[in-house]
Amino acid sequence: HRALRVAAGWAAGRRMSSSQSLAQMGTSFGAMMAHLMQPGPIERVDSLLWRMGLLEERRHARPFLRVNEVAGVVMANSKSSPVGPPVRLQSAASKVDPVSVTINGIPLDNPGPLHMVMHKLPGTVCTHAEDEGETVYDALPEDALVRYPLLASVGRLDRLASGLLLFSQSGDLIHRLTSPESHVPRTYIVRLQNPLAGDGREALLLAMGTLRLIDGHTCKPAVLEPHPTDPTAARITVFEGHHRLVRRAFSALGNRVLALHRSHFGPMDLAAMGLAPGESRRLTAAELYGLLEASARPTRRHLRAIERSRLRASRIAAVPEVPASLLEAVDRAAGLVGPGSANGETAPAALTPSDQHRTR
Repeated sequence: HRALRVAAGWAAGRRMSSSQSLAQMGTSFGAMMAHLMQPGPIERVDSLLWRMGLLEERRHARPFLRVNEVAGVVMANSKSSPVGPPVRLQSAASKVDPVSVTINGIPLDNPGPLHMVMHKLPGTVCTHAEDEGETVYDALPEDALVRYPLLASVGRLDRLASGLLLFSQSGDLIHRLTSPESHVPRTYIVRLQNPLAGDGREALLLAMGTLRLIDGHTCKPAVLEPHPTDPTAARITVFEGHHRLVRRAFSALGNRVLALHRSHFGPMDLAAMGLAPGESRRLTAAELYGLLEASARPTRRHLRAIERSRLRASRIAAVPEVPASLLEAVDRAAGLVGPGSANGETAPAALTPSDQHRTR
């Protein structure tokens, strides 16, 4: 129990210091939000059309301008005021305000960077390669796939996993959320092959941060919450992104993960968003702000406060139990419950060991 309290205090200290460091960031944090939500103040016409996926190559801008009526506000430079009202653009080298551009009278659809969230289905792979079978990008809207730079997933879920998956065009945001220095919490619901020990030894090893994987990597402190009535179900919160970390952590504990579902990523709650399996949508400004806040890196002063908070932590914050309906949905998505199993009996034969290693 003491080790669990230390792990919870370690995580709470990380989140607390992140919020405090955000207050110190001041205008730089506001500039980061503007960079992630709005396009640049000026952009060349050919570059803008190519980035929006309207051109295969920038050299095709001249024929496009001749065929379509492209209008916008011409800008001299980023610090000057507009030269005049919107005019039809004849030159591909003209510098315009991206928000003011229209094509045949229709404004551009969200010319700023694109950020999306998806409820990933099991059986899909997080890759752009076409020879890997069905990918997560096949379920995204077509207009999101033609943009440049390409939409990329924030971290990965393996082929058999399901749950919350983020996408972004911003390499800066992806780095902030996946960097081991950010300590963004990720919560997973797992279905195990063997029941957990009743004495809490697994939770103790994970909370102490001393569990060593087969490749020599030592897991950072994590919080394991066993299900109160089902010994083969649990919820685990980790604070780092490592290749198949949850599966290999339970393998080091002598167990095996049959089903893996990510329910939270930082402040993002998949159940609260109401996304059906396979659905996706764009992130709102409030959700993007929450992700930036969760990924803010603490200063040295706050790092010292984190170490003190580990010793002062006295209790674990109350977390609602995993609903039985969600556990059933996870089992059904992983093929652990047959269509005729109304009583919830599992069918371990539905998942073979070869499937367990067929991940990216």
